Amino acid sequence: MWQKNGLVERLNASTKGEEADNNKGASILSREFQDSLVMMPKKEQERENSTESEPEDTMENKNGETAKVELKAAEDKILQLEGDLLDAEEVICHLKAEKLQALRQVEKLSRQSPSRSTLTKLQNDQADLMDGNQEAEMWKEKAKMVENELSIAKQSLMAAQQQHRVECNELIEVVREQEQEISKLKTDLWKSEERIGDIEDENRLLVDLIKENTQEESRECQPELDEGSGTEEIARDMTPEWTEEWIRHPTPAFDLDSPEVQYLLYTWTSNVRKLQYIRLWLAHVVNDKVDRKKLGKISLKQLETASLEMIEPGSHFPIGVELPRLAPEVKDGFLTLIVPLLRKQLDRSIQVHSRKYNDGVHFDLRIRTLPRN
Repeated sequence: MWQKNGLVERLNASTKGEEADNNKGASILSREFQDSLVMMPKKEQERENSTESEPEDTMENKNGETAKVELKAAEDKILQLEGDLLDAEEVICHLKAEKLQALRQVEKLSRQSPSRSTLTKLQNDQADLMDGNQEAEMWKEKAKMVENELSIAKQSLMAAQQQHRVECNELIEVVREQEQEISKLKTDLWKSEERIGDIEDENRLLVDLIKENTQEESRECQPELDEGSGTEEIARDMTPEWTEEWIRHPTPAFDLDSPEVQYLLYTWTSNVRKLQYIRLWLAHVVNDKVDRKKLGKISLKQLETASLEMIEPGSHFPIGVELPRLAPEVKDGFLTLIVPLLRKQLDRSIQVHSRKYNDGVHFDLRIRTLPRN
C-alpha cells in the first residue's frame, strides 16, 4: 500500500512541476507578446511624430519606406508568435500524454484501492488541462489579431504605392509636354535663324550691287586721275579685296550627280530653291545643251532668293555665281570637288575668287565662267 501511495505522490509532483514550468513559459510568452503589442503603437506614434515634422515634399517617399519597415517588423513578429504557438501546442500535447498516462495509473490504482486523494488529484489535473487549453486559445486569438493588423498594413502600403505611381505618370506627361514645346520652339528658332541668314545674304548682295553701281557712276562722272585715287581707296577700306584662287586641284573620279557633291550642296544650304538653281547652273556650265531660256527665267525670278549675281549683258545666262558666308570646310569642298569638275569642259575657262567675311571666319566665294573664244 505504501508503494502505491509513493507512486501516486511522485506522479503528482512530476505533473505539478511540469505544469508550473508550462505556466511560467506561457506567462513569459504572454508578457513578451504584450510588451511587443505595447511597443508597436509607441513606435508607430514616434514615427508619426517624426514624419509630421518633415517637409511636405518628402512625406510621400518616407511613408512608403515606413510602411515597408512596419510590414517587415510585423512579419518578423508573426513568425516569432507562430513559433511560440507551436512550442505551446507541443507542450500541451506532452501534458495531455502525461495526463493520460497519469489517469491510467490512477485508474489502475483506484481499482485496487480507491481513495479521495487520487480523485482530487485527478480533478486538479483536469482543471490544469482546461487552463492549458484556454491559454492555447488565447494565443491563437492573439495570432489572428496580429494577422489582421498585418493585412491592414499591406493594404495601406498598396494604396500608397498606387498613389505614387499615379503621381509619377502625371509628372512624366508634364515632362513630355514640355519637351514637345521645347522642340517646337527650337524648330521655330532654327527657321528664324535661317531666314535671318538669308536676309543678311540678300542685304549684303544688295549692298555690293549698290557699291558697284555707285563706283561705276563715280567713274563716269569724275576724271580718270581722280577715279584711280579716291573711290578705289574708299572701297578697299570698306570691304576686303577679292583674291583669285590659283591652286589647281585634281579632278575627282565622279560627276556632279554623285553623293559627294550632293552632300556638299546640302551642307552649304537647305533651301530647296537655292539647291535647284545652283544644280541647274552647274549642269549648264558642264553641258551646253541645257535650255538657256529656261535657265534665264529661273535666274531672273529667283536671283534675290538664290543670292546669284553678275548676269551677262544681253543674255539670260549668268556668267558667275557668288556664294556668301561659307564655312571654311564648305569653301574647301567647292574648290576641291566642284571647281575641278567644272574645268573638265573645254568651252569656258573657270575663274575663282574668294575673300574673308567681316567676322573673320567665313568666306565669300565667286565662280565665273568666261568663253575661251
